[in-house]
Amino acid sequence: MPGPNNEVDELVQVFYPYASQGPVSYMEPGQRFWTTERTRGGWFLTTPSLKDLLVQAGLPRNAPLGVRHSELQWKLVGPLTAVIVLAALGGLAALLIRRRPQTA
Repeated sequence: MPGPNNEVDELVQVFYPYASQGPVSYMEPGQRFWTTERTRGGWFLTTPSLKDLLVQAGLPRNAPLGVRHSELQWKLVGPLTAVIVLAALGGLAALLIRRRPQTA
């Protein structure tokens, strides 16, 4: 995650696209970023449109049968991480743009 002063930090968030109530993610609390900040962490309900985006990128619409959860998790880590990081960067960029001081 890019930060002020050209710092780059890594945050880990695990995505569960096949959860029974809809796609969710989990971030471990206390992950450090920007030197002094820490994540609040916890479980987050995502929108179904995020799963749709991942399906368009190659994720199977339904959980594959006969694949153990841990195997499936590792097969999805790379593509899911890329999508989540890109989404986070977009949100961060929008936040930073909105916070720019107004010039007179």
